[in-house]
Amino acid sequence: MVSKKRQMKIPEKVRKPLFIIAGTITLVLGTVGRFVPLLPTTPFYLLTAWLYLRGSDRMYNAVMKNKYFGKTVRDFLIDKSISTRTKVVTISMLWGTITFSAIWAVPRVAPNEVFLWVIRLVLLAIAIGVTIHVLSYKTKKKTAGESTEENGNNDKNNISSIFKAPRIHHLKGFLQEKSCTPD
Repeated sequence: MVSKKRQMKIPEKVRKPLFIIAGTITLVLGTVGRFVPLLPTTPFYLLTAWLYLRGSDRMYNAVMKNKYFGKTVRDFLIDKSISTRTKVVTISMLWGTITFSAIWAVPRVAPNEVFLWVIRLVLLAIAIGVTIHVLSYKTKKKTAGESTEENGNNDKNNISSIFKAPRIHHLKGFLQEKSCTPD
């Protein structure tokens, strides 16, 4: 006998605010991750876009057009790429913080010499793993119309065409289209 799973439908009046709240939480975590190296930034911003996509078109568009991280999210969603500048900054901050932690912070909290070296090896493994992960993504190549600035406002024609065309977002490994209509 096969039993049917009963799915509970959550009303849209409840579901949309939950997506917006969750999106705001991930936005805050992503922003904190810009300053705390082991807390990821881009995955939280991608999750923010996904949650806002389901909660509010206005907030989704604000994320995608954001001058600080919108370009990073768009690049990753459209062609799964990371700019050279983002890679360099990410890896530099990662290794700088890991080195600082291993040399100055960890010795102050390690109860003995063995524990100190175990923590240092774990930090080294994390740094190597994250570096490999970041470098595994293709590097965003500049197009002919793109300037050297990466502030999100560099190629207004390209940006406006993204938002006039059907909205593209990443979901479970494939691209889906959703028309871009206001809330």
